[in-house]
Amino acid sequence: MLEDLASKRRQVLATRTLIGRSPACRMRVDASHVSKEHAMLWFDEGAWWLRDLGSRNGTWVDGQRVEAMASQRLDAGARLAFGGESEVWVLSQADAPGPMAERLRDDTLVCGTADFLMLPDADDPLAAVFADRGAWMVEVEGVSRAAVDQEVLQLDGQLFRLALPIDGATTMQHAAPSVSASASSSTPLLRLRVSQDQEYVQVEVRREADASGVDVLPPKVHHQLLLTLARVRLDDAAASEVERGWVYTDELCTMLRIDRRTVNQYVFRARRELTARGPGLAAKIVERRTTTDQIRLGIAEVEIGSFES
Repeated sequence: MLEDLASKRRQVLATRTLIGRSPACRMRVDASHVSKEHAMLWFDEGAWWLRDLGSRNGTWVDGQRVEAMASQRLDAGARLAFGGESEVWVLSQADAPGPMAERLRDDTLVCGTADFLMLPDADDPLAAVFADRGAWMVEVEGVSRAAVDQEVLQLDGQLFRLALPIDGATTMQHAAPSVSASASSSTPLLRLRVSQDQEYVQVEVRREADASGVDVLPPKVHHQLLLTLARVRLDDAAASEVERGWVYTDELCTMLRIDRRTVNQYVFRARRELTARGPGLAAKIVERRTTTDQIRLGIAEVEIGSFES
């Protein structure tokens, strides 16, 4: 995040942010002393970097002019000036960027949280972007596939261009939890506690790095989907792991008395909720067979109990 010290204007930084007067620039600085394509900011190797693109009036970092076309690493709090020191920008946050998307009709930037993005927005999502085993995935209308940086998605008549971190998401820097590792603990990876009236479902997720530690997620409406899928999986115990727990999406809609769009939104919210709970869990929590339109809980280690148990 960059912040103009004078105007307090804030600029969210994508993985690559072109700075200048040109309409093509992600960060536009409309001043005569700024070149059309003045400088580039990008995130790589765990840090932010700056390059002056041969601008006429130069770029400054902490009062020192940057050599043209040279890469300079930036620390949090670095002061940047483009074409002169009349406007100073501060790198107020140096965290790694998450997945983002630009709405093309008005250049609005939709930002995700951590390693997860829902589009057009989190209130009524039609698509989700998340990390899975070293790659970015996009899920639309029940179909998951590899996502490509700068690709354009059409959602409900709107166009969105993805801006995905090229240095990998935080969850992508670790291997997904192995079956043998999770099986070594007596605590299931996923426990669902249900209220007596079946209205509330509390989700407990075991921390992979600390088998004795459990993250408790407060009841949410979409937990009903996880509960239903867990029951189908447990009732299907006689089947092989490959075939266990699958249910047709239309049948699931009937069970939950919701439509397919709501099923997809519940899946998105479950994935988002588990993104920060462990590597690979967002992708693993729900699995889908697109050829047969089937869905299942992807975590085999699941247990259902009551709030009192």
